[in-house]
Amino acid sequence: CKVMHLLFRTILVLNLLASAVSFECGHRFGLFRNPYDCTSFYQCDEWWAIKKNCSSGTWFDEEGHICNWPEYVKCWEELECMYYDQEAAPISEDVRSQRQSTCMFNHVVAESVEPGRKKNPLNVKIVEEILTEEIFIKAFPNANAPYTYTNFLKAIATFPSVCKAEDHCKQELGNMFAHFQQETAGLFYIEEINKFPYCSQWTPWVLKNFPCSPGQLYYGRGAKQLSWNYNYGAFSQAMYGDPRVLLDNPDLVATTWLNFASGIWFFVAPQPPKPSMLDIVSGSWQPNEAEIAANILPGLGATTMVINGAKECGPNPSNPTASLNRQRYYTSFAGALGLDISGEKLDCKDMLPFSTAGSANPAIYWDPDYNCRLVNWQTAFSALVDGNYQRCLDSK
Repeated sequence: CKVMHLLFRTILVLNLLASAVSFECGHRFGLFRNPYDCTSFYQCDEWWAIKKNCSSGTWFDEEGHICNWPEYVKCWEELECMYYDQEAAPISEDVRSQRQSTCMFNHVVAESVEPGRKKNPLNVKIVEEILTEEIFIKAFPNANAPYTYTNFLKAIATFPSVCKAEDHCKQELGNMFAHFQQETAGLFYIEEINKFPYCSQWTPWVLKNFPCSPGQLYYGRGAKQLSWNYNYGAFSQAMYGDPRVLLDNPDLVATTWLNFASGIWFFVAPQPPKPSMLDIVSGSWQPNEAEIAANILPGLGATTMVINGAKECGPNPSNPTASLNRQRYYTSFAGALGLDISGEKLDCKDMLPFSTAGSANPAIYWDPDYNCRLVNWQTAFSALVDGNYQRCLDSK
């Protein structure tokens, strides 16, 4: 009888441990929505979190603390994107501010998006109003099969800061599409022609955290032509909380809605001392004296400097036609979207590179070699990715 009682208690503890997945209660008590799934929630008892599921067909309503029918629940399409390590992780005001534009919904949100769906996130609805499927197909008549309008909407849903306001959305879409056009010949190429391995093994933190999987190559894929194992690993960690997902399956970046999501991830992510392309387009970034002296001013040209400045910008670039192509594409997309780009600086021929003297050089990485303090140099643990502080601590 004692053996049976002990066995029962052991099974109970194991079940509790299985349900207490990585959710930060942070000294809180009560019921809280699952940030990744509307159909479940967490019961918090200070630090201890127990995951619970709603009845079939219902969603958790955090306002009423009950499970209810979806039409009565505010979920992905209304609630703001949240970082659940906000209280536990030591972040700066710079990081807190930057997180407002880089916050991502879990992939389950995107996978439920369909054109015209009533429960689509608000930014998706804004895009649908501005960019119909007919306009999309006309803009990219030679698009490869995986580059669908639906897949683009799914990618938009993952990044609630993109097209969150109608007055900026046209400019964001026009800028984004100009670069997609240049990188993929009009969304024709889903992968790079030159199948170079792009496997970085010479940097210790890359080798430890984003090792190349046997038999996999990390050549350019998707609308931004995502390349190198450390970029696949970082994108996978941001999207799935696990770098191995895309390190083991890089073709997903070419054949699924991740083809657009990887490009938008690059669009919203800053690369100090370069600001994010989104911050340039939305006006969140403003040049300081050093950047003005370097002729880096808001507009398409500055985003070209971000994406490929070393080869396309300045007085004698190694690729002298690429920036001109981007300007031509941007002008064309602006016309299709009804966007006024008069007065915007489109070229980058007189720009100097972004420097550490600029306005976009915050410490946004945690370094395990420095007790997971925020640092200015790149590590595997961006403070703009939820949960990375704990991952940094665990890696020490």
